[in-house]
Amino acid sequence: MANTPTTNFGYNKPAVGDRGWGTTQNSNLDAIDTDFAAEHRSGSGNDGKHGPKVTIVQSSADNALVITKSNTSTGTVVSLDNSGTGMSVDINHTNTASVANALDVTNAGTGYGISIAQNANSRALSIDKTATGAGGCVVIGNSGTGAAIYVGQAGEAPGCTISKSSTGAQNTLAVINSGTGDSIKVQQDGDGMGLDIVKTNTGAINVINVANSGAGDAIVVNCAGTSGRCLNLTLGSASDRSAVLITNSGTVGHGMSITNASTAGAGNGILITNSCTGYGIRIAQVGENQALRIEKSGTGASTALMVFNTGTGQGLYIQQNGEGTGIYVNKTATGASVVIQIGNAGTGDSIIDDSGAKLTAAGVWTNAVCWKKDKVDVEPVNTAQVLDNFKNLSISRYNTKRMKERGCERKQYGFFLDDLSILFDLDENSPGEQVVLTAAAVKALLARVEELEKQVASLLNKG
Repeated sequence: MANTPTTNFGYNKPAVGDRGWGTTQNSNLDAIDTDFAAEHRSGSGNDGKHGPKVTIVQSSADNALVITKSNTSTGTVVSLDNSGTGMSVDINHTNTASVANALDVTNAGTGYGISIAQNANSRALSIDKTATGAGGCVVIGNSGTGAAIYVGQAGEAPGCTISKSSTGAQNTLAVINSGTGDSIKVQQDGDGMGLDIVKTNTGAINVINVANSGAGDAIVVNCAGTSGRCLNLTLGSASDRSAVLITNSGTVGHGMSITNASTAGAGNGILITNSCTGYGIRIAQVGENQALRIEKSGTGASTALMVFNTGTGQGLYIQQNGEGTGIYVNKTATGASVVIQIGNAGTGDSIIDDSGAKLTAAGVWTNAVCWKKDKVDVEPVNTAQVLDNFKNLSISRYNTKRMKERGCERKQYGFFLDDLSILFDLDENSPGEQVVLTAAAVKALLARVEELEKQVASLLNKG
């Protein structure tokens, strides 16, 4: 049989009915014997011995290939058995002016439009877009209520992997959502992670960047379980970066807002377990507002701030480097509750000042011990002048305006700072010096008494 190439197939066409040829021919296409072509598929080219299995050259406006299965059996319309290394189906749509699809599958049944059973280790579906235009590699238009993309992953590999080899700034995954539903919803029914993001790049780019221009929350974590954490952040021990960095450029919004709405539960709003040497919480406050503010709106007896310390370090340590107050307690309630209460069941002191002054566990305030060796610029005191000044010092019984406004009727004894300032150059920070001046006056008074006793004794001896 001659093998002279022809225009339509690359092979000489046998007579009708020879070697399995069909007896019916399309008006624009000659019938095809695939077995005949299989005899010459061992190579490539169009030399009459080597060539493609089937070549269809369509010059008219009709369809190049139409396969109609009219029976209701379960048989496959097209079945491709490829034992070679080439492609089973290769579609090359070269008309750049056409808007028609390279592959159009219309499925009115309940089965899949395209089903790929991939038994080998290569990809079941590979889409390679070499054009540099803005067209999408995969576009799915879904007007139904079902999922646009559904991945049923039965193996151990990821259900979906997106590998971006380009180093440009394009997004690997961009989700544009104009509706009211979720842009991304992850329903995790297994023991694995619902979302696992591994950043191997050592640069300073963010792992997750959320830009929220709306009034809703940027991230909402609803933890309905009884034991798992809503958010668990683990920072590598060798890193000097923050596990959480919140930058708030707003004027009224919170950098972080945590609402623990369960009134019956015993869970914490924030639980930080820190096993390293750094701080469990560190607040670097650059602005003029409060670095830490705790508002307790509940009227119960629970504590607004409670510190449990089982170690040997301080339960609360405040290092005040500025000119402001290290601790300021402002009690606006008019009741009889205590502003500061210290419960000390141990033998150590309740309050210790670095000067040496302290409040003992027994409730006794002891001033700082100051030895003579610790004092400089020592001057003697004219005790006689002190005693004379005491003559002009008023000792009164009074009540303060503040205590009077709060209903306190008990009066107390004391001096007036006005007199102390004039007579002894004292200020409000010198209660201890008042005691010393009293001792100086007593000392001068004793000296005068001793002098009078000597004079009386001398007069008695003369008599």
